[in-house]
Amino acid sequence: MDSIPCPDTQRSGCAALPVGPVATGANALTIRPLAGADELDLFLQLPYVLNEEMQEDLAHGRRRPEWMWVALRGTRLIARLAWWTSRGGGTPSRLDVLDIDDGLRDPDRVSIGAELLRAALSATIPNELTPPDFGRFVPPGWREDPLMRQAVGDRMTILQ
Repeated sequence: MDSIPCPDTQRSGCAALPVGPVATGANALTIRPLAGADELDLFLQLPYVLNEEMQEDLAHGRRRPEWMWVALRGTRLIARLAWWTSRGGGTPSRLDVLDIDDGLRDPDRVSIGAELLRAALSATIPNELTPPDFGRFVPPGWREDPLMRQAVGDRMTILQ
């Protein structure tokens, strides 16, 4: 299994994290950051209102590929997360993307999201810092929609 170093600007309190397949065979799960901006199309495979802003955020340094993580089963995107900052070149100030494939009926989908979050936090946020807050846009009436309520609940479970 390979490892990735901590981002150069955040070396203090951050150790290299093993990345690569978490299992082998047909159910192999790979958790990793984007290799570069050229993988943005992979990241955008799950729908979210902020998808249309990702390219510009990357171009202006409000997002960085190493702050954008994916969980893949083969080439299928299972989960993703991303941090954002208001200052280009700054440190992450908000976790604003945390998605799991809501159409996936995998009983482990929430635990996959939790493992993705753990791995990404470990590699991106130095131990001595408090992780940035999570914020998400949800549609009006989400509590009355059983599927949307489940999606929000799953993300909250991942964050616990």
